[in-house]
Amino acid sequence: MRSAIEFGGFLMLATVLHGGVALIGAPEGGVQSAGAGGADLMSLTASSESVAAMVAAWDAPPPAPAAPPVMQAPTPVMTAPEMPIPSVPDMPVIGLALPQAEVPPTAPELPTVDHSTPDPAPKMTSLSPPVRPTPPVRTKPAKVAPKASAASSASNGAKASGAGDGTAAGTQGSAQVATLSPARERSLIAEWGASIRARIARNVPRGAGKGTATLRVVVGSDGALHGVTLAQSSGDAQIDRLALLAVERAGPFPAAPKGLKAHAQSFKLPIQSR
Repeated sequence: MRSAIEFGGFLMLATVLHGGVALIGAPEGGVQSAGAGGADLMSLTASSESVAAMVAAWDAPPPAPAAPPVMQAPTPVMTAPEMPIPSVPDMPVIGLALPQAEVPPTAPELPTVDHSTPDPAPKMTSLSPPVRPTPPVRTKPAKVAPKASAASSASNGAKASGAGDGTAAGTQGSAQVATLSPARERSLIAEWGASIRARIARNVPRGAGKGTATLRVVVGSDGALHGVTLAQSSGDAQIDRLALLAVERAGPFPAAPKGLKAHAQSFKLPIQSR
């Protein structure tokens, strides 16, 4: 639409210019058939080459405008600005003491008791000399009359018999009620302790390890347990604990042997574990 309007405008302008050139380029001698009485005649002469070129230029359609070059936007290169690294002063290292965790108390290990059968206590022989009966005293009868001698002999026999029997009887009675000799008492205590140790050994659990714990056991004359303590450790807390438990489980123990007048007796017994 715009091109058609421009073309029409240029055409009109070319026509006007041609007419003007014709008027300007007419000869001064006059125009043929020009007169007042009739029609005017116009004679046309050829235009110069320059004018023809101008007219051709005006008649030519305008050149199409060249497309503007596409400007490519430059790709900006983004570079990160270099930031100065601040220098951090060295901080002193402060040593913090960590709280020590409380170690839970370990249960004492039970001691173990020797399961082997203890050797029987040797029989102790009494060191006191045996009591010998007092021999009867023989008296010579006096030489008197037969009747007197018979009466005298009867009287002397009665006295000797009474003296002898009384002395012998008194000596034997005192031997029965007298206290036991130290050797005999030690022998009875050893036998009693061996029986107590054997009963404890039967109650010691197996598999706890090898070791020997020495215990001090107090037992009454009736066999009741009065107390138990650890006299010497085996070096293993579990073995010691098992030995103490074995004593508590083994009671009551055998009563004191006959003739032993002790109300309570303390025994120091080695208990071996395997």
